[in-house]
Amino acid sequence: MRLISTLLVATLAATTLTTSIAAACGGYVHVDPAPRVLAVSTHGLSANGRWTSRSFVVLEQEMKRNDDDKWRPLAPRSYDATQIMTLAQLSSPIELTLVGPSGVRVVKTNKQVALSRSWHIGFDKTRVALEVPFKTNDQFTIAIAGRATDAKWRELDYAESPATLAWWLGTQGIKNAEYPTLATVQGTDLEVIGFSQDGKSTLVVRQGDALLGSSMGHAIGAVTTNGRSYLVVSTEGFVGTLELPEITRA
Repeated sequence: MRLISTLLVATLAATTLTTSIAAACGGYVHVDPAPRVLAVSTHGLSANGRWTSRSFVVLEQEMKRNDDDKWRPLAPRSYDATQIMTLAQLSSPIELTLVGPSGVRVVKTNKQVALSRSWHIGFDKTRVALEVPFKTNDQFTIAIAGRATDAKWRELDYAESPATLAWWLGTQGIKNAEYPTLATVQGTDLEVIGFSQDGKSTLVVRQGDALLGSSMGHAIGAVTTNGRSYLVVSTEGFVGTLELPEITRA
């Protein structure tokens, strides 16, 4: 069975740093990489006669499902089919920043598990995850690797899609867009248009009539940290970021 690697632990433990790379014309340019953003998977369950929850930061690392006798239902007697297997604890805890509607919380954990058969990550996927402390009413959507106490989460405000939405997509060269949806990044004038194209979820970001960027997947919110803002996009159980223009509105 594959466990989380030492290299991955070091990467997760590191905060976002400014790195230097050689420029083509000589000298150096500074590149500030996007923060490493990970999905949070929360599951409600009954334990000792009361309703509670368990939450996990899901890593990109996949693993083969074997040793079926070691897997257990995460939420027995519920509609949640997720299965869990305990893995060896990490030699030292990892620092993560949970971000979402509940605000920001820095946590540390060394509890390593594997999750399988979960709609959160894909029923056909088995992924390594880190269990994090969670309260029943907490609402955290993502985790940032390292400490990011300045992070601010922005929800998406969905509105009725105007009839002109498909027309506007066509003016941008996007044909055969089905089921378009429209959402505004909370507190901004940035709009996210989601649609299906050839059976795949796709999105674009616009400001006024200007197309700013596009991505596969569907948007789950936006986060601002270290002076930069990112749309958080989920694709097949993974999350990634699409950088947004500077957000100056509250």
